[in-house]
Amino acid sequence: MYLDTERIRDVSGHEIRGVLGMSFLKNFVVQIDADAGQLSLLRSVPEQPGLQFVLSYNKVDVPIINNQEEDGELTTFIIDTGNNGSIHYRSYAFDELLENGRVTVIASRSPQTVVDGEIWFRTGCLKHFQFGGFRHADLAVSEATQNGIGLGLLSRYRVTFDFPNNR
Repeated sequence: MYLDTERIRDVSGHEIRGVLGMSFLKNFVVQIDADAGQLSLLRSVPEQPGLQFVLSYNKVDVPIINNQEEDGELTTFIIDTGNNGSIHYRSYAFDELLENGRVTVIASRSPQTVVDGEIWFRTGCLKHFQFGGFRHADLAVSEATQNGIGLGLLSRYRVTFDFPNNR
């Protein structure tokens, strides 16, 4: 598959020349340690893998997890390592968070760069978010076409994805 990464380079300021997709990554245990600046492709899970979640995949082979929200509801999120934001919610879920007072809107129309251009969504501050037994406060949140957890949150952890074994 061909992907023109010029737009990504322009926005990020980095010499990005390609993207590692799930067709490649699903054969490896992938560990991201943002503090050490390391991405490791491993054959087995290391001794201290960090938080564990059960992974599954959506219809287009993107990894997803179910996360228990503070209200007890399970919400499905894609694991979006291509997104530097923390959390993004579908429009209707963003609206519910707004109505419940859990989100404060920072920008009512904010551009988000995607591979094929820009899209405009609301951005805000999520008062609190439960993830893997940890409670986070004042996270950046954005409206999106699907619920997702990005590197803004994942980078707070040493994250290990055991893609071959769905963990």
